[in-house]
Amino acid sequence: MLSADQQDDWLALAYSACDVTLAIGAGEGFCFPIIESQACGTPVVHCDYAGGAEFTPYKVQVVNYRLEGPQNIMRPVQEAISWAAKIQYAAKRKQLYDVTPLRWENLWPRWKNWFEEGISDT
Repeated sequence: MLSADQQDDWLALAYSACDVTLAIGAGEGFCFPIIESQACGTPVVHCDYAGGAEFTPYKVQVVNYRLEGPQNIMRPVQEAISWAAKIQYAAKRKQLYDVTPLRWENLWPRWKNWFEEGISDT
């Protein structure tokens, strides 16, 4: 079993080892892997829909929408060929990706302190 600090180190190494992180969502909003990956210098490809689209420059365009379930939840539809092209584009630019504001070694201690403060307030 890894300690919390070891888990953070392992996660940072895992993200850093990737060429690209894919955030293929069906409409959910923000997700931590988008920010965690970018903090480690790995670009993220996301569809141009929902909250995650605000956090990455590499977006796959939505070509249509489908309605799902009894509540008619709107979900994006994208083309696989568009994903392939965007993945290749983002992977070639990994070394050019500016992660200065999101560096993992600077970001996670602030998140940890924020989290611990919230726990101590309860």
